[in-house]
Amino acid sequence: MSKENSEIIYHYTSVEGFLNILRSKTLWVSSLTEMNDSHEGVLHLPALKEAQQYIPLKVSDIYEKYPESINECSIEIQEGLDDIHKHIISQINLVLALSSSHVSPHICCFSHCKDKLSQWRGYGDDGKGIAIGFNRNKLQPKQDFHLGQDVRKSVEEVIYKYDEQVLRCKDFIKDFQNKVLDNTYNLLSINNSIPLKKEQNNQISKYVLENLSNLPLIFKNESFIEEEEVRLIYQAKNFDSAKYRCVNGNIISYFEHSFSPDAVEELIIGPKCRLKIDSKDFKNFLSKEYDHLLEEVRDLTEESRPINTKFSKFEHISFSKSTYR
Repeated sequence: MSKENSEIIYHYTSVEGFLNILRSKTLWVSSLTEMNDSHEGVLHLPALKEAQQYIPLKVSDIYEKYPESINECSIEIQEGLDDIHKHIISQINLVLALSSSHVSPHICCFSHCKDKLSQWRGYGDDGKGIAIGFNRNKLQPKQDFHLGQDVRKSVEEVIYKYDEQVLRCKDFIKDFQNKVLDNTYNLLSINNSIPLKKEQNNQISKYVLENLSNLPLIFKNESFIEEEEVRLIYQAKNFDSAKYRCVNGNIISYFEHSFSPDAVEELIIGPKCRLKIDSKDFKNFLSKEYDHLLEEVRDLTEESRPINTKFSKFEHISFSKSTYR
């Protein structure tokens, strides 16, 4: 299964973090104040600029959709399309700029990697922690998008390669242009372009916010590609529901993202973790709301147990195979 289609994403944490997450049924979506990438938040700019240069609107685009529109007015129509294209690009840049200055991004990080040594070292309490496997579809926020929304929420794949970042920008702009072409005759007159109405500008702003405002948060430097990161993103305008904690001597804000117990589908025990999964206390804790994790492996026999390795009798709990050196 490719990572794009993978339903399970992993959140590495300490045993204490694991206990608090499952007990509260919440994840902390934290401010971007503390990040490990100095280029965080600006890598979308060159990719978006390059994408804008290659896909202007053309009269031929209209003729493909509406062959009956071919007439002697193609020059005037092209001028109108040029105006619309410039307006779309200016609105994209404006909305992104306003979004970055008026909206505060918060994230919670996951990985497609279920057992990676670098993840254990960086985020899993140096191998003494646990990786919690979440079903991303059950974690995905369910909401109706609107411009006045206080907190916009989504789950997004991080894109590392520059050509893929440019392609993401091109696909967005081209898709948006096609939506404009579907309404071309509402936007153009015979001799010139009709000024876009306020409600049409609002539609442009809404479309940009829905599909493009997360770009600064999902484009990362290719040197981080092995993380295979997925992000739960909150774009916050209102901090009434925010909470605060101290990280590395700084006070940062965070939001609590609630999930249902069935969103947790797997646990990976870290390579240096001392948690006793057969203990009565551990099983009693899970049995309250996460008893599905205690389903035992079917047809378990002594012969089926691996030799000289830790072994779990539970279907959805396993031990890391990573090795520290």
